[in-house]
Amino acid sequence: MPRPVCHPRLEAAAAASPFASPAAFALRLTALTRDAVGVLDGGPTAALAAALEDFLRTRAAGMSLDVLRQLRDAAWFPPGRLRVPLHDHLRALAGRYLVHAGRRVALRPDGDPAERAAAWRWVSLALPTDLLVAALCSTSSLEPPDDAALLVTPRLAELLRKPCAETHLHVGAGIPFGLLWAALMRDLSTSRLRLRAATGAPPFGDADAFTGHLLAGATVRLLLASFLRRREHAGAAETFDAFLRARLRHIADAVPWGFGAHEAHRGLLHALRLVERRAAPPPLELARRLYQALSGPPHARGQPSSTGEVIANDPLSTWLPWSPGLALPETRLICRALRYLADEGGGDGAFALAFWQYQRIRCMTHGFLVEEPGTAGLDWFTRHYGRISPLRGTLTVLTYSSALELQSRDLSLGALEARTSPEPAWTKVRDEVRELARQACRFRPPPRRPRPEVGLVLHLIKEHERTLPTGQKRLHADPDHLAFGCRFGAWFHERQRQAVAIETALQRHPELLLVLRGIDVANVELAVPTWPLVPLFRRVREASRRASARLGRARPRWEAGPMRATVHAGEDFRRLVEGLRRVHEPIEFGMLEMGDRLGHAVALGEDPERWAAAARTVAQPAEERLDDLLWELERYRRREIGAETGRLEHVRGEAVALARQIYDGDERFDLDDLLAARALRHSAAALARVGYPFFRERPVRRAPERLFQRYLSDAEVFARGQRPVHVEADATEAAMLRAAQRWLRGVLGAREITVECNPSSNLLIADYLALDEHAAFRLQPVAGMAAPEGPPVLVSVNTDNPVTFASSLADEFAHVYFALLGRDVPADAALAWLDKARENGHLSRFTLRASAEPRALLDLSPRRRRR
Repeated sequence: MPRPVCHPRLEAAAAASPFASPAAFALRLTALTRDAVGVLDGGPTAALAAALEDFLRTRAAGMSLDVLRQLRDAAWFPPGRLRVPLHDHLRALAGRYLVHAGRRVALRPDGDPAERAAAWRWVSLALPTDLLVAALCSTSSLEPPDDAALLVTPRLAELLRKPCAETHLHVGAGIPFGLLWAALMRDLSTSRLRLRAATGAPPFGDADAFTGHLLAGATVRLLLASFLRRREHAGAAETFDAFLRARLRHIADAVPWGFGAHEAHRGLLHALRLVERRAAPPPLELARRLYQALSGPPHARGQPSSTGEVIANDPLSTWLPWSPGLALPETRLICRALRYLADEGGGDGAFALAFWQYQRIRCMTHGFLVEEPGTAGLDWFTRHYGRISPLRGTLTVLTYSSALELQSRDLSLGALEARTSPEPAWTKVRDEVRELARQACRFRPPPRRPRPEVGLVLHLIKEHERTLPTGQKRLHADPDHLAFGCRFGAWFHERQRQAVAIETALQRHPELLLVLRGIDVANVELAVPTWPLVPLFRRVREASRRASARLGRARPRWEAGPMRATVHAGEDFRRLVEGLRRVHEPIEFGMLEMGDRLGHAVALGEDPERWAAAARTVAQPAEERLDDLLWELERYRRREIGAETGRLEHVRGEAVALARQIYDGDERFDLDDLLAARALRHSAAALARVGYPFFRERPVRRAPERLFQRYLSDAEVFARGQRPVHVEADATEAAMLRAAQRWLRGVLGAREITVECNPSSNLLIADYLALDEHAAFRLQPVAGMAAPEGPPVLVSVNTDNPVTFASSLADEFAHVYFALLGRDVPADAALAWLDKARENGHLSRFTLRASAEPRALLDLSPRRRRR
């Protein structure tokens, strides 16, 4: 029986497959063909259809092949058409969603806007937006005015003229794909890229094959551009094949390298054949040297000082220079190519093949970076996020500039908080803060927009494993470690070095507090529990308080309060109670204070009955299950939630039974001892008494201390705690969860804690069918929608990782707006909800007003301070 499935997501995958799938690259398609209605041609199109069926069947939740074929034919073939060239298919896809709107290309306003916007969300994840913008503009004589599509409606645009704060942005991903590709087109000629460091299997099999195809694609890109430029400037009417026969040797003769014109000609032909899938990759260094010679010297040598320099260094810029009000050179190249294919080049098969194969290399790179729908969970996200850094190249020194430009698009950016991981050396922490200040000082906001406040939030990274000198892997949770002899000892030691680096940087340069505004913990949520974080957060907070006191005397006008804190929690959980526990523990044990924030926290808004029905039986490590039970018992003991007698006895019995299995039967303890041991584990003072992370066992008499020490250091306790136990959800647990959510929402409200909502991130990581299911609408109820019991929670809207989720801050507001309209929420109510979320974000920001002033930012410069 079919299960619920998101049809627009499947339709987007079908529509994109001729451009973005490995099968399309292998089959070298330039057109979709069929012999008759419902009957494919038996050639490449049929082979692509078979590959698409294999891709969709595991994502279609039981839909029949016939239904998938109908969906495919609707995506590929207009009524009555037997042959559809790919330029027609792409233009039709762009026209279905986009329209010219003055100086921008925008989402079509006709029809059902919510339905179109929901479908567009999936299309923009499957294909680069600039490809579709170029396709739309190719139907007219207009130059593409931008690389992004305008999603905000007129009324939403007016709302977003008020100050908006981006409070959850991992700055390494704050780069639009088009800019990253422009940088890549220059970086390929250098040795800056380290694609072997990318996580997961890259396109074309491995890192070397991927690099080889990127180099070949970049080379063919220049040949395509040279051909189109010759037609445009010289009026030549030749085909691409004739151009290559006539001009390729002249191009090879002009290549300034030391291997001779003959080798250059061979290299150019080899690049064409590799892109057309008729040759194996050549030696990478030779291909790189050829591309370096072919692309010419960069416009500006050394490290670029602005994103404008990055674009100017794109080899295409010598023909298609960029300026404000124009799209990037790549988008304009695509536009010209599509016009040629739709007009004089309709029969130019050589051009069509080279162009579409190059675009597939580009689209597959986009797919490598953007998280694929259906890959839920933080482990999958972490894999996607790890692919960005090796491809950033020169943009690594401009991540803050790029993020400021991207997040200022289509709204008034009042504040931007960038997150990155701290280095273990205090001088590098200092330099990172200064670099943000330097790039923010150079940033020029859009006309009639104020300068944004800026802040840096340093996040500690959770990791599952450590690598032994032998190359073997061990969990960080495993206490079997010669140096530390306790759980998470090596992990804590590295994070402690980072915390000490922050502490030292603030001690030596308290003025860094102007920009250094927060501490966070991120990455794989379930990899590390809460307790090792407590001493780290305390250390950083105390250092920032001392720096704030000094700065209050030296720079009183800055009003620089101490650093604040936010925690990624409640996003990834095996059982809903585990998510709620991880949301509450940072508050319970003092990591979060008044006015701090939580990242994601979707567990707070998950419907308990729906969750229990979907997760009837779930496997969980025994020690995590025990912690869930102890957390629940603590809530009963403190009378924070009510307890049914049957539920209370069941939880007590299961907790004691699990504890006896984990700690073995000889240990004498009761429930109070277990609860006290849990509290000791989360006590910075208790951890310091045993020398953590260099564990020193101390003689103790009381059971809680014995349990605490055994938990930290006993390898057998660890092994028994990792044993999976299958836990069944029932009605009593659902009732407890509902009461716990209601109580915990009140706790957050009383402490002014704002939840950082990241709509597209949660859509993919939580694997929602659609954005209208988002937990944020239960945390901060919408007028006219059914609300859960209990007080509302402050919610803000953010992007998390723009390139990973193909989004920007304005886009996220638009996605939420259309999702609410799709739930039949009136426009006024939807806009009011978004205005409240916008205000929440701005009021919960950690940034300082003085950080919007270039003069104050210059005070962080060492040269400025010496004067």
